[in-house]
This record gives sequence, C-alpha cells and structure tokens, in this order.
Amino acid sequence: MQLRTHLDSAAAILTDPLTWAPLRALAAAALSKDAAHAAFYEHWLAPRRAAARTLIERGISDGTIIPANPDVHIDVLFAPLYHRALFTNGAISDNLVDELLRIIATHQP
Repeated sequence: MQLRTHLDSAAAILTDPLTWAPLRALAAAALSKDAAHAAFYEHWLAPRRAAARTLIERGISDGTIIPANPDVHIDVLFAPLYHRALFTNGAISDNLVDELLRIIATHQP
C-alpha cells in the first residue's frame, strides 16, 4: 500500500537523528515566527499533506479507506507521529503505523 510507504517515510525522517534534529529546529521556529511558519508549511507540510491526500482519496475511491474528510484522515495518521517525535519521545514503530492505518481502513483484519 502506497499510503503505508508514505507513513513509513515520515516515521523514518522523524526518527533519524540526521534529519530529525534540523526538522525539530525548523518546527520550533515555525511556532514563534510567521515567516518560518509559512516556509515550514509551504515547503515541508503542504507537499506531504498533498501526497497523502492523493493516496487517501484513491483509497476512498477504491473502497479501502472509510469515506470521510481526507484532511481528518491525514491528521489521524500523521499527528501521532509528530506528537511522539516532538513531545513524548515515544516509539514510532511498525505496530503504531499498523494501528493508525486500521483506524481509517474499511476492512479490519
């Protein structure tokens, strides 16, 4: 599933010390500076959300994802990854990704 690959890529970026440290600094700046927020959203978040939206809309169309607002699905899938990486230092495991995908899937394994 391409959506799984997209989530796995996000998880890898959020757990790799080489990419995570600069990303964390950019996210922190985005919270306090309007220009940094705009740049972070435009160059980091928006392209990733657009890619996820395409995959989610495809899943809704083919019946594998529950029909709902794609933005809500994006938030359900990615917010826990960012929350763990930014705030709790919790593990971002394959099991977590599996659980998140099950939340939006039409068929529960």
